[in-house]
Parts: sequence; C-alpha cells; structure tokens
Amino acid sequence: MKNQNRIPTILGLTIIIVSLVATIFLFKNLRSFLSRAAPDIIPTEVKITNLSPTGFTVSWITSSETSGGISYGEKNLENTALDDRDQVSSQTGEYRTHFVGVHYLKPQTKYSFAIVSGGKNFDNNGLPYTVKTLDKDNNSDSPAQPAYGSVLKSDGTPAINSLVYLNLTDGFSYSSLVKTTGNWLITFTGNAPSGQEEKIDLFIRGENGETSMVTTTASKLSPVEPITLGKTYDLRSATTALKETGGFKAPAVSQPNPNLITPASGSAIPADRP
Repeated sequence: MKNQNRIPTILGLTIIIVSLVATIFLFKNLRSFLSRAAPDIIPTEVKITNLSPTGFTVSWITSSETSGGISYGEKNLENTALDDRDQVSSQTGEYRTHFVGVHYLKPQTKYSFAIVSGGKNFDNNGLPYTVKTLDKDNNSDSPAQPAYGSVLKSDGTPAINSLVYLNLTDGFSYSSLVKTTGNWLITFTGNAPSGQEEKIDLFIRGENGETSMVTTTASKLSPVEPITLGKTYDLRSATTALKETGGFKAPAVSQPNPNLITPASGSAIPADRP
C-alpha cells in the first residue's frame, strides 16, 4: 500500500516541477517579446540640448509616428512633460521627430528622466537619463541675437517637424523644431557665441530621415540663409549649397542608449505647464 501511495506523489511532484519550469521559461520569453514587440517606437538619436538655469530640451527619433513625452524629477520621476506641439494644442499627437522642453526647474540641480514613447517607458540602457541645469549666472541673459532661419524640402515646401541642432565650438548645443511655416528659432539661454567669427555647425534632421549639414559663423545666424534638406552648406564665405549630404550624422550632443523598462498606463501624459 505504501508503494502505491508513493507513485502518485512522485508523479504529482514531477508535474509540478515541469509546470514551474515551463512557466518560468514562458515568462522570460514573454518579457523578451514585449521588449522587442514594437521596434518602431524605440527612441533613437536621443539628444539633450538647450540647457539653461531653469530647463532643458530632450529630442529623439522614432521610425514610425507615435506619441512621446518624458517623466522626470529630482529623485523620483513624478513629473511629466509633453512634446512641445502637444503643449500648444492640448492634444496628444503622434510624430517621428520628438521635441520635449522642460521648464520651471531649479538652477544647478540634477534631474533624472525617462522617455515615454508609444505608452512605454525607456531609460538609458538600464539607468535613468540625467541632466544638470546651469548656474543662474551662466549667461542666462546673453545679449547675443537669436539664431533663426527656414528649412525647406527639395520641392520647396516647408520641412515641417524637422529638428535643427546648433553646436558652438565649446560643445554647447541648442535645438529647435521647424514650424508649419518652415521657420525655426534658437535663443541662447546658456553659453553664447564668443565672437562674430566663431565657427558654428548646424545639423538638420528631417522627419523622414533627410539631413543637411551647415557650417557658418556667429555673424551669419540672424538669419541663416534658407536651407534645403539633403544638401550641405558652407556659408562662411559662400552662399550656395555644395553637394548632397549622403548620410551625414548629427554632431555628438548626447547619444544615450534607450532601454524599455516598463509599459506605461497609456500614451496620454499630462503637461507640466500651468
């Protein structure tokens, strides 16, 4: 009788162990699947620009149109900020180029943030993204004239939603989003050009992957001559485009590696502006 009772017990334990192993295997594969399920919403070309004593801007690219924003805070990611276009429209839009300005921060303070793309949270390869605002006396009232201009597509229409990056020789970087009119504007909220002849590099990234590279000087930023996507310009002594870009990459501003950390509860994010 004892042997008869032992056989079902051993069989039952075997079934439990096999089921447990199978459950663990399926859970691991499910997590792996979820992290790869939507490569079109993974943030790429992540850049941190427009540093000032009270804010900064985060921009990135996705391969398909999707919603975007960031969660941020000093210790916990308790605050949220929408894409600039959504802050204006009060609606959550979907884009390939993403541009999130964060405002009303404390000077000389370290902040952490995660990118929210398509309703999922992405960190910097296992760690939160971090940024430190500038000291309140760091050229926040720079007398430098704003940089501005326009970006067009090859057919002459405005290159709406393109990203414009401006790099100073000291490595300080600014950015702007091309409006529906084709215009862009950058104000120097942190470091400013040191002189009229300082070399300035501009990189323009269109929402469909087109790029342009521009080399100019500080004296020719107000305005920069109209730029057509897909061409390279040297405006220091000439005003004509030199050639097709053929795959230029943006200057190194900040290139973190996004990593999916957890699905968010939804793609709608409340704005941080009052």
